[in-house]
Order: sequence, then C-alpha cells, then structure tokens
Amino acid sequence: MACCHSISQESEFLLMSSFSVGVQLSARIVSCAKRVSKAQITSLSAWNWATSMFRLPFDPGMPLVDLFGDYYTATLSVSSKLLWYILICNLFWSLWMERNRLKHDVDEFKEVLFKQKLILALKESGSLAFVSTPNPQSTPIFDLLGLSLLRPTAPRVVHVLWQPPPTHWVKVNTDGSFCDQAHSGYGGIFRNHKASFLGAFAARAHVSSAIDAEMLAVIETVHIAWANQWHNLWLEVDSLLLLTYFNVLLSIPWLLRIAWGNCMHTARQMNVHISHIYREGNSVADKLANYGTNSEGFSWWDS
Repeated sequence: MACCHSISQESEFLLMSSFSVGVQLSARIVSCAKRVSKAQITSLSAWNWATSMFRLPFDPGMPLVDLFGDYYTATLSVSSKLLWYILICNLFWSLWMERNRLKHDVDEFKEVLFKQKLILALKESGSLAFVSTPNPQSTPIFDLLGLSLLRPTAPRVVHVLWQPPPTHWVKVNTDGSFCDQAHSGYGGIFRNHKASFLGAFAARAHVSSAIDAEMLAVIETVHIAWANQWHNLWLEVDSLLLLTYFNVLLSIPWLLRIAWGNCMHTARQMNVHISHIYREGNSVADKLANYGTNSEGFSWWDS
C-alpha cells in the first residue's frame, strides 16, 4: 500500500482500527505517514493495553487471523481464551464507534473516557459468561473486571417479561435507534400499575450514535412525565451504559451534557426509579424508536 502523507484524523483512526483476514494491521501505514495523530497513538495504546492484560505479545503488524489463532493464544486457559475473544469484539466495536464520533462530532479524542467505556462494555459482555467475585485473580483482566477465572457460568435461559409498576406509579419504557445520522430515532411508552396504556411518543433524531438517541428518549420522557404530573416515575431501559449516565455526568457526550443536566435537575424533583430490562422485554419501545427514524417531527399517541 502506498504511503499516505496527508490523512484526516478520522480516516487515520479508521485505518488504525480496521482489520481484515489475511491483511496486516493498518497500523503499518503509520510508519510511513508524516504525521501521527493522537487517535492513532491511542489506538495502538489500546491494543497494547489489551494484550498486556492477558500477558500476550503485541505486534502492530500481525494479521487479524493471528489474534484468534491457537498458536497466539496457546498460553491462555480456556476461560482466558473466551474472555480474550470477548475483548477483541468489544475493542473493535469501541474503536469503530469512536471513529464515527470523531468523524461526525467536532470533538477531540479522550483516551480516559474511551477506556472507561471499553471496560464498562467488557464488564457487561463478560458477565454473560463469567460470574463475579471479590477475590483477587491471577490474570490481570479478570482481576480488573471482578470476574472469576475458574468459574465460567453455564448457559442459562432468562424468562424476560414486562412487569407493571406499583400502585400510583407510572412505568415508561424507552429506546433509541441508530442507522446513520439521517435515520435515527427514539421513543417510549407510558403504562400504569394495571398495565393500562397512558401514552406513547416517537421522534426523529439527528445524532451520531445509538446511546445519544437513547439519551434523547430519557430527556423527552422526563419532560412528558413532569408536564402530566406523573411524579412517581419508573424508567426502564435496555442499555446498561445509559444507567451509568445517571451517576457519572462526565461520561456524557458534550453535545447533550446541558440537556441531560437539565433533565436530571427535573428528575431530582420527582420520585424516579431506574432499572434495566433485557431487549426482549423492551420490544414496544424498540418499535417506537424504529418508527421515529422515518417519521417527521414528534409524534404522540394519547390514551
């Protein structure tokens, strides 16, 4: 591949975070580029960190197939190998989402925030295969995530069923949908303790990620609940990352930080309970969010 002498930051990041079987890591392009962006350096740092957590060697020029190969992972136990595969998938996804954010938002690369989001996503994924433990583990990554190296959980079937809220409470299920900036939306549905329909909404959004669309759904939800004097509000979402935004303001994308702060100010004047539900139990909100992607303006359905 020819040397690249002028590459935009987002394009460099895409090169750094894209792999294909049989093709060496695009990081080799960096060696012939005149400028190395911070995004590139941090991308390499992320892969170096990931391999070090498993005590694996790191070579920026290795093909993708080697990351999954038995020779490269020969030193890993069965449990470590499974978590390694989970980490690779999460790291690819996180790099790709960060590349899109850099492309569509006028913002800089935040290494600390990127690693926080990656670890949070890895904890969520890892908890599906491993059980939590407070005891120190011999492998750094298991110790960091608080997961047991020796006790992978057996596959289990979880019966997902929507449950009504207590008496005098209103439960709202929300969701966001993202295809691209021109096709994004959000929605939500309000129901009472008898599971009776109180109202639903859907709207089109112009955002750069699914989590941004889900945040807009929550902001709209609190606004509607306050206007209708539904002050005992049970908010149910299918994103664990969104739940953390209720406690860690600094993790919130800056474009929505003011709107989110105003939303939280209103929520503190209400009795708000927040919980997580699996996507299978949030299907109505998902349909509303998908409807919003192709709608014009804001739609409200009354009881």
